[in-house]
Amino acid sequence: MVIQFIFGFVQNLIKYIKSLIMGDTYAPPRGKSEAGEIAMVHNPPISKLGDSHGYWTWKMMLKIYLQAVGLWVGDKPKECARTKFMILSTLEVWVIRREYEDLTCQSILQDLEDRYNTLEHKHSQEILF
Repeated sequence: MVIQFIFGFVQNLIKYIKSLIMGDTYAPPRGKSEAGEIAMVHNPPISKLGDSHGYWTWKMMLKIYLQAVGLWVGDKPKECARTKFMILSTLEVWVIRREYEDLTCQSILQDLEDRYNTLEHKHSQEILF
């Protein structure tokens, strides 16, 4: 019992130290030309989209997160590299397509909706609203 507690404590300590060192934020050293810019890339804390079962949850969480960081304008995502990174980083590897490299953020979200928005979800939303 005591050994399990100590072992668990050491594991959690190692995970904590690793997260402090690695983190989920990368901030490169800023030069004089970047003094006014914020040079950070965040990995959003959203579960990854892997199938149609989690599509609506994923879409809602992604939209709210992008709104919170100022990358959602009106009813569509802001077109920039940070937004595209955040969208693609919340997808499982098998969901990502090669074409996404050249598509806009809005086109990527439309493709994902076409692929993962099942008829069940469309009909259930029509009934609820």
